Amino acid sequence: MNAPHPPCRGPPIYANRGLVYQYIGEPDPALADFNRAIELDPNNAVFYRGAVYQRLKDKSHALADYDRAIELQPNNAMAYTNRGVLYELEGEHERAIMDFDHAIELDPKLAKAYANRGASYLRKGKVDPALADFDRAIELQPQSPEGFCRPGAGKLDEEPSSESLARCRTGAVARSE
Repeated sequence: MNAPHPPCRGPPIYANRGLVYQYIGEPDPALADFNRAIELDPNNAVFYRGAVYQRLKDKSHALADYDRAIELQPNNAMAYTNRGVLYELEGEHERAIMDFDHAIELDPKLAKAYANRGASYLRKGKVDPALADFDRAIELQPQSPEGFCRPGAGKLDEEPSSESLARCRTGAVARSE
């Protein structure tokens, strides 16, 4: 006969339930659960709460949580990626690119970091590195929309190289088939 499992209690169960609420698009109960998890263990769920704040467009709280998550887990590539997205939304392209660079160093297969860095490069008018990053994101996750379209690119400050234009045209034809 198997011994009964101890009941789930404490920060992990609140964090897990918060993840479910976040997944189904209910940020308020997600935030409440992440806050409770952090109250019970200040090192718990900070990254996830940052994501909820980001979804709620509360950039200052999201940034504080991502900073804390990075302090607690300096090898968390998604924390750097999400913080980079916040910097990008604030127009801080260089800081965003630095965070995406760090995320890619930590996890070279993180397509989201390449796609977001590509968007940052494009917003700075740097077409060639943007295309290289979008190509890498597509290579890593060919079915993901992240590598295909990044809104709000802005005007270009440099002319794309003929190689980049050819690669883009070839990729566009291949993707539209």
